[in-house]
Amino acid sequence: MAAVLLQAALATGTFAQTTRPDTPAGALPVQDRIVPLEATVNGARAGGWPFVEREGNLYVGADAIEEWRLRMPGDLPPIRVRGAQFYPLAAFPGYNARVNYTTLTVELTFSPDAFTGTRLTMERELQRPKPSAVLPSVFVNYDLNYQRSATRGNLTATDVGALLELGASSELGVFTTSEVGRNLTRGVPGQPREWLRLESTFTRNFPERNLSLRLGDSSTRVGLWGRNVYYGGFQLGTNFALSPASSRSPCRCWRASPPPLPPWSCT
Repeated sequence: MAAVLLQAALATGTFAQTTRPDTPAGALPVQDRIVPLEATVNGARAGGWPFVEREGNLYVGADAIEEWRLRMPGDLPPIRVRGAQFYPLAAFPGYNARVNYTTLTVELTFSPDAFTGTRLTMERELQRPKPSAVLPSVFVNYDLNYQRSATRGNLTATDVGALLELGASSELGVFTTSEVGRNLTRGVPGQPREWLRLESTFTRNFPERNLSLRLGDSSTRVGLWGRNVYYGGFQLGTNFALSPASSRSPCRCWRASPPPLPPWSCT
């Protein structure tokens, strides 16, 4: 009798049910199931997001779609689960999903047409701030040195030296000059008092063209076995420090297979 009832139940489908091959044994299928999954989009990690599974289809919230930079169709109807809206991923071009409920991960793949485009522009007016009005100023940098020495014959010698840098700035440019003084108080017998000019430079910048003009004299920077050489003249050259917001690195774009997120990557 029991065998007859079992055959009848199998014939009518009482014990028949469809389950996913990756669904844990003993789990009953429900109409809407919210599952937190760690997502990867086109091979790139996209973080953990709550997904809704309904009749074998995956739905996700609008915040995840915006984070993945997917182009939202205008007439895409959402579903409402527990007071939140979820959108079907099958509506996006090239959609494919591989869900692993054992590790709670999902691998999503979309075609490049599903993502929003990235636009790179070079707007100098936005990158270059407007300089404020130049206020006339005068500045002084100094380094003073005092030295006193005594010998056995009760002879003492004092030496006072100074290293000065004088400067003035206006809307025309910046002028700087450096001076050095030795034995200013004539405290060292047999040594004359000296006051020498070292370097004088006038600098004018042209920020709109990234140019700097320098007039004056300077000295070479040499190594251990060299000697400094003083020279004078003018210098006109580019100065990208006048535009700190500008980028002088080349832009490289590539496309991988499968394409990353977004489809085109630029650095």
